[in-house]
Amino acid sequence: MTARTFFKRFKWGTLVPSFLLAAAAIVVLAASYDGFRKTCGIPLGVIFLVAGVLAAASFLCGLDDNVGWMLCGVAMVAVSIWLFAVRPVSVGVFAIATAIIAGFRAVAEGFGAYFLKREGSRVFWIVRIVLGALYLALAVTAAVDPFDTDPALKTFAGVTLLLCAVFTFASSLVGGPFEKEEELRFRPVKKGKGGEN
Repeated sequence: MTARTFFKRFKWGTLVPSFLLAAAAIVVLAASYDGFRKTCGIPLGVIFLVAGVLAAASFLCGLDDNVGWMLCGVAMVAVSIWLFAVRPVSVGVFAIATAIIAGFRAVAEGFGAYFLKREGSRVFWIVRIVLGALYLALAVTAAVDPFDTDPALKTFAGVTLLLCAVFTFASSLVGGPFEKEEELRFRPVKKGKGGEN
């Protein structure tokens, strides 16, 4: 498989949002606590809006059949609207929003695992289940907030977004271009009349 073919088989509705989530994580982690509350709402809102629209559009356009990913896109759009509307940004509420995004990613991985298992992809569906469990653990931790200070919670929210980006990128690989290459490689050749291929 050439590099060009490899990247063509990625779903843009998954790959691009993964990079956008990584950008959001960098913004959250790089900003100071006061800077985050006062100035990060607009840039984070733009990032989540674009990522959410792409995720939802990929499902509505038939490029992705995972309804969980579409719901995650809707959740990101809702988070973006909240970030545009609220000043200053509350770290606690932002952590809840991050938990919601991670929770919907867990749902998306669950749907992905179901479809892959139904298609007989033994290893791939197990990996998707593991990713879903990790998303769920991040979501619960962010929602429960076991941290003593808001700066620590902000850092965890940033780390959660970064892991969401990494896991989303990983799920683009699992059952994606590699599986398609395997299907093409082992597809039986139908013979025409007279034994001709």
